Amino acid sequence: MSGVAIHTTVDTSTDAYRVTYLGQKEITVAAGTYPACHFSNATTEGQVDVYYSVGSGLPLVIASRIEDGGLVRMEMQPDSHVNGVPVSQYHASRQ
Repeated sequence: MSGVAIHTTVDTSTDAYRVTYLGQKEITVAAGTYPACHFSNATTEGQVDVYYSVGSGLPLVIASRIEDGGLVRMEMQPDSHVNGVPVSQYHASRQ
C-alpha cells in the first residue's frame, strides 16, 4: 500500500486588544441585582463592555456597538441556568 501525501496549511494571525478593569458596581438585569466587576475590552474593531458577578463570576451583561452604530446587549435572564442550576441559586452558592 502506498502512502498518501497530506498537505497542511497553517494560517497565523494576531489580534491586539486591551482589557481594562473599571471597578465594581451594582448592576440590575432581568435575573436580579448583583454586585459586578466591569471590564472594557478594546479591539481594533470596537469596544465590548462586560459585567461579571462578584463571587460567582457569571457574565451578567455583555454589550457592544456594531458597525451600523447599533447596540448589542446580552444579559442574564431570570430563567437562566448554569449546569442545570437556576442562576439565582448558582450565584448564592458562591458568595
